[in-house]
Amino acid sequence: AGRATFPYLYPMLLFLSFFGVTAVNARFIQQILTIIACLLTSYSVKLWINKKDIFWFTFLTSLTLPWGFVQANRIWDPSFVPVYFAIYFFFFTLSMKKSTSPIYQNIYATIALSSLVLLATVYPPARIPAVAIWIYSFVWLMKDKQIKLPLILIIIIVSTILSLPLAFNLLNPDFNSRTADLLVF
Repeated sequence: AGRATFPYLYPMLLFLSFFGVTAVNARFIQQILTIIACLLTSYSVKLWINKKDIFWFTFLTSLTLPWGFVQANRIWDPSFVPVYFAIYFFFFTLSMKKSTSPIYQNIYATIALSSLVLLATVYPPARIPAVAIWIYSFVWLMKDKQIKLPLILIIIIVSTILSLPLAFNLLNPDFNSRTADLLVF
């Protein structure tokens, strides 16, 4: 009924099936995923800049940012924003590495761009930036010849399939009713 999105609901159901369905466990899982997002982001920055101390600087800085940890205390979809963006950034970084085999570059590019679709699905304010980053990354990967025609088609198909639940919900008038009630402008 538009109360939770599939990129939030399915992973949480999986995690909670292992740890037990309680509010404390849900918050704990979300906090752990936020810390994992900080680790992935820090490692990605280290790969781009190639300095050992930048990992720790980025990791400690990301741990002090309150948004992810405040959001992770609430049991709701936006708590997955940091982890989906970190997955994108990490796998996009790996896909850009020239030393990586082409098969892995293809897998990394597909995971990276798919995670942006999940990010757009899980948090409405991220829809425009996630789509913009998806387009920019897609063009960058094509321009840099990291992806070729067969993979381009695979990425478009996977992204389209992952977008279908969101497209269906956007056409449902009840899906955005809470958002419409809260809009200021």
